[in-house]
Amino acid sequence: MVSGDKENLVKWFQEFNAQINSPETLCKLAYFRSGSPNYDFVSQKANESGPHAKHYEAVSHLTGRLHHTMKAVVCLVDARLQLPYLFVFDNEPKVERVYSPPAGQFPLVIENIHFRQIADSLIGKVNDPILESKCRNGLDVLEREFNLSGKFQERVTSPWNPRPRVHAELILLNHIRTRDFEFMDNDRYIGCSKPACYCCNSYMNAHPDRCELYGSHGNGFPAWRTSVIVDCLFEIQTENDVMEQMIKQLEDDVLLYLLDPRPEEPRAPRRADSWTEISTSKESTSRIFQEIRGFLEAECGSDCDIEGVRDGSPEADSGYGGDTDVES
Repeated sequence: MVSGDKENLVKWFQEFNAQINSPETLCKLAYFRSGSPNYDFVSQKANESGPHAKHYEAVSHLTGRLHHTMKAVVCLVDARLQLPYLFVFDNEPKVERVYSPPAGQFPLVIENIHFRQIADSLIGKVNDPILESKCRNGLDVLEREFNLSGKFQERVTSPWNPRPRVHAELILLNHIRTRDFEFMDNDRYIGCSKPACYCCNSYMNAHPDRCELYGSHGNGFPAWRTSVIVDCLFEIQTENDVMEQMIKQLEDDVLLYLLDPRPEEPRAPRRADSWTEISTSKESTSRIFQEIRGFLEAECGSDCDIEGVRDGSPEADSGYGGDTDVES
């Protein structure tokens, strides 16, 4: 990165930093700067395997989420102009923010769990000896290629404290189910900015009040959790039934993959989960600028003035509050 590029990049981030206490302006900046050379440069670096790729990837993702918040508004207004018949209501339509529940505690004690025990228990459910043998061979192929046991053991023995969160799709499903909500022409569709994760898609397919989603990218997240359920026997039983179907679907999918693992095929790129939408929380917004400062210090060193990109959280009286949120 040449000196002029460094200075432009720092100015670009300082422009964002100056609006940290104004979420609306911050979203507009991300939207209208999305096609700029600086944005393209950060996106390019995020996809490379350079020494600071992780910082670039975090900045690219978080500014992209800011960008989409404004994009969603633009799309809504454009749809109103081009498809006015969709906006014929007895009352004026409104946009309502739905807040996510706070992160929960990880439900399992995982210190004494071993990958091979889990895999053997699952494969042992296969009644056909030939298919069981093929599954074990497939597991051996994946073990040699990816060292699954080692990675699993490293994860469960390292200082890892996941805080399970409810993803946007399930927040909206719960919001719909607990209110007098009517879909136009009974078209039960939840629009999201990106495809759903594996667990959200599986949960939705198993739920009696399911809605259609914008596809699924198939990635799974250990910190995924279900919605907070109403404390009544019917809701608890429904939730238990859904989870049992999800577990059965996961077991079937794993066994099918073990029958034909194909480790040489390129895997789909990882995607961030659905709770990393632009938030009004101090934690969410300060993450952006911690990542910005981290990679500017690494990339620019002492050649650039980075004092304009600060470490801190928004001020306590800035109007930020709550946890991660999504818009309906």
